[in-house]
Amino acid sequence: MNQHLLDPRIRRAFLAVMCLTIGTSSAFAADEEAKEIAAIQPVAVSSAYFGEEKIELGYRLSTTEAVQGKLFWQYSAGARTLARGEEPLDLVANQAESFKLPMELPPVREGVTFATQMTLTVVDGDGKEIAKNEQTIWLFPQDPFVQRKEWLQELNIQLFDPAGDTAKVFEKAGIPFDKVTNSNVLADIEEGILIVGAGTSLRKNRALADALGKLPQRGVRVLCLSLVDGELIWPDRETYPQLENVSFSSKQIVRQYDKRLFPDFAQTADAPPATAGIKLESKRGQLKLIVEEAEDTWPWWRVKFQNQGTCIVCCLDLIEHWDRSPTPRFLLKHILEQFSSNSNVSQSEQ
Repeated sequence: MNQHLLDPRIRRAFLAVMCLTIGTSSAFAADEEAKEIAAIQPVAVSSAYFGEEKIELGYRLSTTEAVQGKLFWQYSAGARTLARGEEPLDLVANQAESFKLPMELPPVREGVTFATQMTLTVVDGDGKEIAKNEQTIWLFPQDPFVQRKEWLQELNIQLFDPAGDTAKVFEKAGIPFDKVTNSNVLADIEEGILIVGAGTSLRKNRALADALGKLPQRGVRVLCLSLVDGELIWPDRETYPQLENVSFSSKQIVRQYDKRLFPDFAQTADAPPATAGIKLESKRGQLKLIVEEAEDTWPWWRVKFQNQGTCIVCCLDLIEHWDRSPTPRFLLKHILEQFSSNSNVSQSEQ
């Protein structure tokens, strides 16, 4: 045994430190246990909204013990409180309760995006905090292209849109384009950006599939929005020696472009969105990209060549949900910025 501990003064000091440590640890453990009594879980809560939008935030409150207390909420921007309130709570043990908070968001200036904060706190009957949830809510302006109309014009956007929905959205948004109505001339495009409108069928427009293989090789940027069916030939280095990379991505690609946007913008409380995606299959010994509505598909595919020519197949329903969330229009803005800058670096938070 260590001889120093035989000294009574050292032994008393050692025991005092041990008691303090044990007491502190016990208090910390008790505090942690108290905080775990209840929980606040956001339900299908977006992180991105338009300024002045009327929304309803949903939460699920749960507790392991019966609680009669209060729910406090505070909506703020920086150090400034924009709104606050409180609600009485009578929670049953092990039984989740829903809470909905309707509110109207503040306006934002043109060209400005800023963060706000929603904080919910549950306290018990003694006023002791037992649960807390904080979330950032980003507010976006309606027009992502404010003061950038000249830049949009210089992009030389050509739109092939048999369904017609994309053209209507672009016209309303002030996005300039030249309309291409004949798929047979698509392969002749030499420069600029080709956008294939939402709802286009590769099966019904076979010349389009051929063009999507040729155009990126000559440096044209191509964006396909929500194709509904058909197939493409998988590019390989033997056939395309200038190939740089090929990739599939989940919907989280949205946050790679801009971490403030919300990948689940098309999600509803009732059911997940039913939309076509893209996947790789082998048919008769040849690899092909299949566009179809199935659970094992990807919502994003991209091929890029060394000359910066690119083809993106985006199955995220940007056009259908254009007015529902800022994410579709601001994601399109970032894609166009990437196309025009010949860079894969994210343009987020500029």
